[in-house]
Amino acid sequence: MGKVHNIITTILSVVGLFLGAWGGYELAGILGAITFAPIGAFVGLVVGALHIRLLHP
Repeated sequence: MGKVHNIITTILSVVGLFLGAWGGYELAGILGAITFAPIGAFVGLVVGALHIRLLHP
């Protein structure tokens, strides 16, 4: 289960990174992308961790 958990968390973190960069660029240009990309990656990481904890308590 640990390997699947790592894969899902990594995928969600990468998706969050891309969505954060894209959304930040749309809102505020390149500085917004630089600002929101790490935030999106962190949110993806948190969602991945919480999703696994909710499915397998």
